[in-house]
Amino acid sequence: MPDTVASGTAITETSLDADYLNLARPATSSFNYLKDDPGESILVNVVGGLDQPEQIRYSVTSVPDIFKASPVNPIAGQRPDGISLLVQLTQVLKVTPETEGAPVRYLPVSAHMVLKLPIDPDIDSGVITNLVSQLVGSVCRNQMETLGEAYLPLLHGVTRLPDPVAQVGP
Repeated sequence: MPDTVASGTAITETSLDADYLNLARPATSSFNYLKDDPGESILVNVVGGLDQPEQIRYSVTSVPDIFKASPVNPIAGQRPDGISLLVQLTQVLKVTPETEGAPVRYLPVSAHMVLKLPIDPDIDSGVITNLVSQLVGSVCRNQMETLGEAYLPLLHGVTRLPDPVAQVGP
């Protein structure tokens, strides 16, 4: 759901629990299908403000040869085909000014994730959970950072990880 914040006020970070991940509410409670075709669905938030549109896009496409861009080759009898899964969220944040008479600002934001996976019985929910967790967590440069803190250097174009701290002790 889109966020509204007072200017200069940070959105409080929270743990990634079911409520935060929009898993606790049924999809029909606030999202309706704008498009529902084989391989692609687009849902729109129908209870959010008209000035803060929000949509979620899901897309599934076949990958004829998942090994083509990979450093490994399939073994004899292994299926070469795979699947590409896209989840995309677009929304508009509303920034309410603290100063009377100052204009309200709108900030368009979006995020997407693409998973490319082989069609294989060993790709299960645990593999997908680990893959997504590693992807999201890979931005954190140390255990003390929150996800938001970890993205700040990237927003300034800093992609190089800092040198590791020297180990103290034996």
